[in-house]
Amino acid sequence: MICLEQAIRNRWKEDSALGDLVPAGHVWTDWSDPTQLPRAEVTCSGEDRVWLTSRSEIAERVRVTILVWHSSFQDVRNTVDRIKEAFDRTSFDLGDGARVLRLTYRREDVSRQEPGLWRGEVIFDGLALRPVVA
Repeated sequence: MICLEQAIRNRWKEDSALGDLVPAGHVWTDWSDPTQLPRAEVTCSGEDRVWLTSRSEIAERVRVTILVWHSSFQDVRNTVDRIKEAFDRTSFDLGDGARVLRLTYRREDVSRQEPGLWRGEVIFDGLALRPVVA
């Protein structure tokens, strides 16, 4: 799923409003520095259920989870809202003939982790297609 995570990070870089809330250099696709605020982590997973399409492609359901941390409730709330605006109902190319047909917003959560630390979570589901490699 690293291609999808990188594609989301690249789109983040292109979105100036999102970059103002969490700079792209603070968006991680793996481990992040817990002392860095604000920051975001993007993780993607695929379901075990895959199937072939009539175009010799493999279709896979994917789940994208974006976690964000900020020092204030309002900042994390604004970031969660912007993430939904930027990625809900989007389609994009993953390279090498692979693509995401559509990401769809599923749910969100905002919670206080400790004094001065707020965490937001946004979850999307989507459908990814990639060519069959023989």
